[in-house]
Amino acid sequence: MKKLVFSILALSIFINGQAQQDRHYSMFYASPMAINPGATGFFPGDIQLFTGFKNQWKAISSNPYNTISASIDSKLMKGKSNNSFLGLGVNFYNDKAGDSQLTTNITNISINYAIEVADNHQLALGIQPSFFQRFASMESLTWDEQWTGSTFDSNLENGETLGTNKSFKFDINSGLYYFGKLNNQNSLNFGVSVAHLLKPQNTLLNANENLYQKYTIHGGGEFSQTNSKIAFSPNIIYFVQGPNQSLSVGTDFIYSLQESSKYTGYYDKSTISMGAYVRVGDAFYTTLFLNFASFSLGVSYDLNMSGLALASEGRGGMEMLLRYRMNLSKQGAASF
Repeated sequence: MKKLVFSILALSIFINGQAQQDRHYSMFYASPMAINPGATGFFPGDIQLFTGFKNQWKAISSNPYNTISASIDSKLMKGKSNNSFLGLGVNFYNDKAGDSQLTTNITNISINYAIEVADNHQLALGIQPSFFQRFASMESLTWDEQWTGSTFDSNLENGETLGTNKSFKFDINSGLYYFGKLNNQNSLNFGVSVAHLLKPQNTLLNANENLYQKYTIHGGGEFSQTNSKIAFSPNIIYFVQGPNQSLSVGTDFIYSLQESSKYTGYYDKSTISMGAYVRVGDAFYTTLFLNFASFSLGVSYDLNMSGLALASEGRGGMEMLLRYRMNLSKQGAASF
């Protein structure tokens, strides 16, 4: 039963170009540049390195979905009299899905410019040229015409007209991002973005199917009381892409293991955080973050609650990330 349900799901995803829905991450707030080019460069320090891994549907397939991501972003041309800067970053994603090993490689170049609209409040507009490649291994699939009555014979003609097994496209994303420090303990962020402005073709079949534009709203913050070791960081993201939509909301609870000094700021601070989130109608998931000075390690696990739970036994996917932030300026204190 598991394999039957998953086979139907995998076939519909292959035919419809991943159901016209982009990848999404549980720990979306850990690398906001991935969802909004306007967020490029908004982090404590000068350079940020990020890598992540996500594994899904291992419970119902011998070829689960695996996604690897990596990025680097930085702040350039920082204003001396205000908090303006030019943000520049690069994202890379590799995603492999199912028996066909449907592979998507995406490279994004993120550029934004942030200005200070009020004391400790910044607004940035970003653009993100994108190059993506998709291909699949048709040889690993089996079809009705190859059924001999007892097994599938891949040497037989499949009788299908599948078109090309490769495609290479260019696209553009854009976004607007706000970050504000209310005081030394509290901050807010909010962003809106539009992906796939060019609506490129998104199928390997002989069909005329364009990728739906994706509209995303996201926000979050960090709040605590003066001299308190405990803080909480609520986060929310909502996107619409054609007939698909998703809403994730929850919060991280942060405990300070070591406070930062007044000389080195963020770079002495160590925290541990645990979070609880829900992706409405799809999954409940928990997060764990370990932050030691400039290094961060994050792990999350999804518990599937959708109609696929019958096949998945509730097991969705695991996500991991590693992040490193560097400060190249002479003064150690981060700007935000």
